[in-house]
Formats: sequence, structure tokens, C-alpha cells
Amino acid sequence: MSGFFNGGFFGRSGSGFEDMQTETDNTELYKVLEIDSKATTEEIKKSYRKLAMKHHPDKGGDSEKFKEIGAAYEVLSDPEKRQTYDKYGLEGLKGQMGGSGMDDILSSFFGMGRKGPKETPQLKPTVKQVEITLEEAFHGKMLIVNVDRKVLCNECEGKGGKDPKTCGDCKGKGVVTRMVQLGPGMYSQSQSECNACSGTGKKIEKQNICKTCNGQKLQKKTEKVEVPISPGVPNGEKIVIKGKGNEHFEYRAGDLVIVVEIKAHPVFKRNKTDLFIDKNISLIEALSGFAFNIKHLNGNNITIETPKGQIINHLQTKVVTNLGMPIHKSVINCGDLYIIFKIEFPTKLTTEALEELKKYLPKPILPKIEETKNKYTLSEPIEGKQNAYQQSSNSRNNVDEEEEEERGHGAGQRVECQNQ
Repeated sequence: MSGFFNGGFFGRSGSGFEDMQTETDNTELYKVLEIDSKATTEEIKKSYRKLAMKHHPDKGGDSEKFKEIGAAYEVLSDPEKRQTYDKYGLEGLKGQMGGSGMDDILSSFFGMGRKGPKETPQLKPTVKQVEITLEEAFHGKMLIVNVDRKVLCNECEGKGGKDPKTCGDCKGKGVVTRMVQLGPGMYSQSQSECNACSGTGKKIEKQNICKTCNGQKLQKKTEKVEVPISPGVPNGEKIVIKGKGNEHFEYRAGDLVIVVEIKAHPVFKRNKTDLFIDKNISLIEALSGFAFNIKHLNGNNITIETPKGQIINHLQTKVVTNLGMPIHKSVINCGDLYIIFKIEFPTKLTTEALEELKKYLPKPILPKIEETKNKYTLSEPIEGKQNAYQQSSNSRNNVDEEEEEERGHGAGQRVECQNQ
């Protein structure tokens, strides 16, 4: 089988196929035998005997099912064929089965059996990453993306040229059979791709080869593809555009998968459907109340104010409901806007101002004490150590917030999003 693996069915030279792969289904035969893909040889044999007895036509079983069981066992009980199947799926077994009639048995898996027609294998998807702003993620948009694709040659319609002839070396099969002598009177038969036609079964004379694709049947093309971005799209969302990946003359075109990455915003931070902002205020504003304006992602200038008589504490979080991100694929629902307040305290006070403040501020919490002999004065911490502690503290806080979010924030029905 060495010829099959080295430039065989999945490595045809000159076919434009080198950087494209099909989506391989290598589970069906295991399902037929009702075993795991890691089953041992003994487990395969045991399951086959059990199912063969159960579905034997002489015992009233389905003859087509019985054939499928036999075909699956023929593959999985042979180490070489099983290896081929595990790597390339049923496609890799075309023309590889030995024994009379086994190719006909396998045809039931390729669309001629009782299960009905099977689709042509599809190429693996083309993945492309795009970046959008948080505003674009809020509103949604139609994104135009340039995609580099391999498509069938327009000039020769993916045939590589005109007047193709049946290959004389392989008689149009695309594979040739080789006999290898293992010892006196002992031979091994293997099949490999036909070098003369690169496994296509057809040959095109030099003067008839397509000048546009040079016989490769494929050509490169840059195409503009419309990608719909819906409001509230999550970061990392995968949007599938059917059939807009690479094309191939033997397989269905692959899909295009667009991965959406959202850029960081200078004001708003996002956590799922909620938005967060930090707001610095002075001590007098924290005590007496305040109002401020902000340009929201919805395009509106909005005013946010504190209720009268309410005092804001340092690092306290307040919320404005329904001013977060639109909930993805929901028509009217939105998350919330959270504001974390940071109070800027005065750096020093005069004696007169301090005495005046004492008339209005709450009484001291700490009791009067008798000073000890071991007296220390506070000083500024070493910057590196202070930052290390703050980072550790912030990390713990972030974990707590994430656990709180998972415990149920956002549960229940949201009301209409305020994006007008």
C-alpha cells in the first residue's frame, strides 16, 4: 500500500489538491459493527459474529444489512485496510478492497445501498478571521470580506483541457495493481495511484492542455464575500458561508468560516451581554451627588445621575438596566451597563477645614488609645510590592465576579433594549 500513501488518492500531483483536504467520515463502519473505534481485533471479530447471526437472511434478517456487516468486517479485520479507513474514510477504500464482489458491497456505503444516495465528500472549510469594533458588534452590519479561493478553471470548466482520453496504463481506473513477491510462491497484491494520469483515469495530450490553468483544473481567485454580522455578535463567533471555500473538480466546495474578533474599546469593557465603565469622581461628588454625560454605543448622548441624598462609596458598582449589549439573535433584549466608581480623595486639608468637616462627618470609629512604647509611623509602600498585592487582589475579585455571573446573573427575561 506504500504507493497509496505516498502520492496516492489524497496526494495527486498536479491536481491543485495539495493544500486541500476532504472532511473524512471514518466512523460509519464502526457503527455498523456496533463497536468503538479503539476496539481490539478480538472485539471486532466477536461483534461481527454476533451481528452476522442476528441479521443472516436464512434467519429472516435483512440481506442488505448482512452485506454491510460483512463489508465492515472485511475492512476492520484487516490491519492495512483499517489503517487506510481510519485515515481517509470510505473514499480511501475505493478500489482497495480485495475479493470478488467486495467493491459492490462497499457501493452501498457510497450511495447504492438501502440507505439512499450519499453526498459527494466536501472539502474542509476555509477559515478567515476578521476584526470589528465594539460599535459594529452593537449595531450589526454587512461586512465585505476579500477571500482568496481556489476555483474551477473557467476556461476548461475544471477539465484541465479538451478531448481527454482514457489512460492506457490503468484502463481508466486511476489505480494500478502491483504484485510483490514475499517469498517462494508467496505474493502480495497492492494498488497505487497511476503515475501516467495522476490517478484521474484520463490523459490529455500536450497540445490540448488548458493554457489558463496549465492542466491543473483549478485557478486562484480573490472574491468579495458578504458576511452578515448580527447585533450583539459574541467575540469569537463563527459565521459559516456555505460553499464559499475552496472548490475542487472531484468534491463539493468547502464552506467559508468567518471568525469574528472584536477590538478593545477605550471606554466600554464587555462581559457577555453586559457593559462596564470606570468613572472617577471627587469626594464632594460622592457625598453630594452628581451627573455626567457619556456617548453610548447606541449612538446617543446619555446623562447618568445619582438619586438625591445617595452617597457613593469608593469602588462601588451601580447599574443602569437595559443599556448593555443587544442579546445575540434576540430582537428586543439587552444586557445592563455597570459603572464602577473610583473616588479621588483630597491629598491634604488645612486645620480649619478639618475642624469644620468634623461638625458634619460621622464620629470617628477608632477609640482613643494610650500610646505604647512601640510606636510606628505609616510611610509609602515600595512600588513593586504594592503593585504585586493589587494584582493579586484584583485577580481574586475577578474570579469572584465570574462565579457570581455564572450563578445566575442575566437569568430570566430581559426587557426592551434602550438603543433608540
